[in-house]
Amino acid sequence: MLKTEPRGLGVYIRRLSKRHHGTPPECARKAKENNVSWVAILCAWQDRKGTADRHLEINSPAKIAEYAKALEDEGIDCWVWSFPRAGWVIEHSRTVRAALAIPSVRGILLDPEIYFKWTSDEGGEVSGMRGTREAVDDPDARGSKDWARYWARQLVRETLDIMDESHGIGITSYGVQRFHPNFPWFDFGGVGFGSPQLYRVSRNLVWESVNTWGDQYESILPSIPTFGDQSGANLQGHLDKFEGLDIQGICVWSWKQTDRREWATLRKWAAKFQLSSPPAK
Repeated sequence: MLKTEPRGLGVYIRRLSKRHHGTPPECARKAKENNVSWVAILCAWQDRKGTADRHLEINSPAKIAEYAKALEDEGIDCWVWSFPRAGWVIEHSRTVRAALAIPSVRGILLDPEIYFKWTSDEGGEVSGMRGTREAVDDPDARGSKDWARYWARQLVRETLDIMDESHGIGITSYGVQRFHPNFPWFDFGGVGFGSPQLYRVSRNLVWESVNTWGDQYESILPSIPTFGDQSGANLQGHLDKFEGLDIQGICVWSWKQTDRREWATLRKWAAKFQLSSPPAK
């Protein structure tokens, strides 16, 4: 079993449901049939809706535990992921702590984005998590550079404090770092593995992103889409952009959006990756 880092094909899940993911055993069997090595289930989402601040526990620890155990029984690692907000570390830690207390959960993947940007004359692209706009539309999200950097460090420290040696940690965020100069890359860098979000980018930008992220993280597992113009019949072409790069796997957004044709493409890619992986020590 994987312990501190995932490897191979991973898939994001936002809100667990029997309609989209099946029962826990059905979900686990489908994952195994498609050569999935790890699954990342959302546990905490922090944002603002209108004028109301929100901290959402998207999937309860009990529900995560059911799916995590079923996945573990099929030899698949279950991780949790979160969408954190600067300044909301206490609430975030409380929810993540409960998720990491589940015996079958292997680690936490943090997805910091717009809420950790600062106001800057340098600008920065509007392209966000999904290659079009920010994951959250909140024009008042940004603070000062010192403020953003402080909360980035606090988030990492608090998350590390609630982990034990059996847990892993990863960071996923904007794929091309130079497009987002007002983001605390240095303060998030260097812990666990990195997962640049590469949803609508050229081969040149894929290579630039993986190499740039690789300067801060030893293991890179890019996040890629099963939606939009890089999915469906174009998914294989997008995967081909990573040929020759030193990556340890990928994570697909998302399970709910993946159709039969895309599962077949991913299953074939994962099998090839598994054959090229070094044997377990």
